[in-house]
Amino acid sequence: MARRGMIALLLTLSTLGTVACVPRTPAKPSDDGSWETQMLTRINAERARVGAPAMVVCGTLTAAAAAHSADQAASGRMSHTGSDGSTLTTRVTRAGYTGWFEVAENVGSGNVGLDVIMDAWMNSPGHRENLLNPALDQVGVGRATSPSGITYWTQNFGWRGTC
Repeated sequence: MARRGMIALLLTLSTLGTVACVPRTPAKPSDDGSWETQMLTRINAERARVGAPAMVVCGTLTAAAAAHSADQAASGRMSHTGSDGSTLTTRVTRAGYTGWFEVAENVGSGNVGLDVIMDAWMNSPGHRENLLNPALDQVGVGRATSPSGITYWTQNFGWRGTC
């Protein structure tokens, strides 16, 4: 796939058998027009098409996703492994997302906008599975641009973690 640069996509799905019941209320997208709101709207529209419940925004997953995108932009390297050797599970736990049953991550990069990266993820079986998995009901998103102008995108998904 190419559109003003190569889009590279990776997939990771990790699980841990810890139990936590976390009460939460669904976050509703605001009308602020931000890219985060647009991404949540797109995620939930895709999920609605297959009958999956809407995702809710999780602050700790958002912090982990934003930090990972910033790290990738600073290092100029798209990966599920952080520049410090961290894994998805390390990063979400570090951000305060604890007690989770399952987490997953989508990453992507390139000189692309939100619609292009979402289309790429939806056309990739593993990424699509993460986006539409009805058990994953919490999401955090991150985006950062490197000094050379490459955008790094991260979506972190979870189930039953602490937001």
